[in-house]
Amino acid sequence: MTLRRLAPIVCAALCATPVAAQRPRRPVAPAPRAAPRIPTPRSVLGFEPGEDRKLADWPALVRYYQALAQASDRVDFRELGKSTLGAPFVALVISSPQNLRRLDVYRRLNAKLADPRTLGSTRDATEALRDGKAVVLITGGIHSTEVGGNLTPALLAYRLA
Repeated sequence: MTLRRLAPIVCAALCATPVAAQRPRRPVAPAPRAAPRIPTPRSVLGFEPGEDRKLADWPALVRYYQALAQASDRVDFRELGKSTLGAPFVALVISSPQNLRRLDVYRRLNAKLADPRTLGSTRDATEALRDGKAVVLITGGIHSTEVGGNLTPALLAYRLA
């Protein structure tokens, strides 16, 4: 076999290996269903996030986050201000109802830990660590050129609500 005939076969084999590696070995498990009172992204956005050629604009996502907060005692919707274009700049705080009720307490404890000058002693720090809660900040959809990234936080919020 000449090199001219062998080259396309070798090229096809080299290209097929990475392509085959991209295929999932087993189907992805469906997302767990939230409580029936929690609105699905589809019920507010009109499509399932991840569907081909479907994107949500910011007002639709804000409506979805507000619907989550109305339906779930685990979600607190907050409008922090306006963006430079006048759109609402929002945050969701998702936790247990008990933690949401004590959010100001946890905020004060975290503020103490963030600035050691406010701690009177090692004991104060130990108590703040013991009584406080870990906080995870997740930002999503913050880059205007990333067209699909704003749907991931909606799915995450749905699963946590």
